Amino acid sequence: METDARTKLMTPIGVWDGSHTDFEIDLPGLIESLLLFDKIIIESSRLRDILALVNLIGYRNMRTLLDSGVISIYCDAVSLTQTGQLAVLESRTRKGLLPPNSFSFDAVRMADRRVYISDCMRFLQQASGIKQKEIRHLKKAVSSRLMQCPEHTTQTALKDLSGELVGRKQVILTSVANEISEAFGTQVFPGDFLFSVSEVSAGDFEVDTDLPERLGVANEQVHKVLERAILGVGGLYLTLSKMRDFEALSGFKRKEMLLFDEKVCSVLGGTSPEATFDSFQRVAQLAKVPPTKSVSASDISFERLLSIRETRECVDFRRWLSSSSSLSDEDIQEALSDWSTKLGIAYHSKYGKFLRWVAPLVASAPFPVASAAYGFIDTFLLDRLIPQSGPVAFISELYPSIYKTTDL
Repeated sequence: METDARTKLMTPIGVWDGSHTDFEIDLPGLIESLLLFDKIIIESSRLRDILALVNLIGYRNMRTLLDSGVISIYCDAVSLTQTGQLAVLESRTRKGLLPPNSFSFDAVRMADRRVYISDCMRFLQQASGIKQKEIRHLKKAVSSRLMQCPEHTTQTALKDLSGELVGRKQVILTSVANEISEAFGTQVFPGDFLFSVSEVSAGDFEVDTDLPERLGVANEQVHKVLERAILGVGGLYLTLSKMRDFEALSGFKRKEMLLFDEKVCSVLGGTSPEATFDSFQRVAQLAKVPPTKSVSASDISFERLLSIRETRECVDFRRWLSSSSSLSDEDIQEALSDWSTKLGIAYHSKYGKFLRWVAPLVASAPFPVASAAYGFIDTFLLDRLIPQSGPVAFISELYPSIYKTTDL
C-alpha cells in the first residue's frame, strides 16, 4: 500500500554551532515532529547528532525512542559533484578535461559503507554517563534503524539536473542570478544575461553566456559561480529524489522553495513541513497551551509523549491539522470553547468515567427501571450526542500532559 508522503518527515534534528565542534539539538522541533508526523527519518550528520541527542535526553529515553519504531536514521555520505576539470579521475583524463564554463556532473559516495558506518559508530563511544554495556546496546539499537541512499536515487537526481540544463532552465537561471547577485554585490535577474547550454558529449555540458563581459570579470570567476549555482540545483534535485523514494516530506528553505516553484509543490502535494509546524503553533497559541520553544529535556516525559502520539486523538489531530489552514482563528477558537466539546472531554475523563460507573450502582437498588433508563442514556445518547472531539481533546488535554510540570 502506498504511503502518503505527508505523514512522514525526513529532517535533521539540529544544527552545528559556529565553530562546527558541537551539535545543537532542536528539541522543540523534534517533539513537534514526533507529534505531527507518523514516522520520522532523521538526516544524521555521521551520528554526531545522535550522540548529542543521547547526551541531552539520556540513555533510557533514547532507547525508548529507538525501540518505538517511530524513527529511522538516514546516515550516508552521498552528494552530486562537478568533475569536468578533475584531473585525478582517470575516466575524466581519458575523455579530456573541460575548459572553463563547461561542466560534467556525477554522484559520489563512500567506497565502503561498512567502514563509513563503523567510523560513525565510534562517536557514540563519547556518550556521557553511560556504561560500556549500555553503549553496546545503544549501537545495536541505532544500527537497526539505519537507512542509506539507494543508487537509483542519485541517478534520478542526475537525470533531472541534466534535463533542467538542456530543457526549460528556469530553475537554473534563477539560481545563477541569485549566485551572481550574492557573489558580486549587484542585483541580477534571470532575464538580464544570455545563458544557453548544449550537451557537447554524453554528460558534458557547455555554457554560453555573456556574464564575463557584463560583469567585467574573468571566465574562471564566472565558472565558479555557475558551478555553485548548478550544484545547488543538483542538491535540491537530490533532496526531491530522496523524498520520492523514501515517501517523506523534507524541509526547504524559503529561497529554495522559490527556486522550485511548482515542481516542489507537485512533490509535496500542496503542503510542506514548515506549513504543518506553523499551523500547529497557530492552533497551540489559540488554545493557550504551553509552547515548545523553551522546553528542556527534563520537562518532557518521553514515554508519555510516545504513548500520546499513538492515541486516536493525536492521529485525528494530525489529519485535521492539514486542513486547518482554511479555518479562521474565530472558527478554531469557537471549536476550542464549544460547550459540548468541553462536556465531552469531562465526560470521557477519569472522573467522568468514575461517575458513569457509580451512578448506575446508586440507581440500581431501589429503581431498576430508572437504572435501565440511565444505562440507555449512558450508552446511546451521551456517547453519540456528546462525543469527544479528537483534535480538540488532543490540543486541550493530551498535548499539555507531555510536560512533567503540567498540573492536570
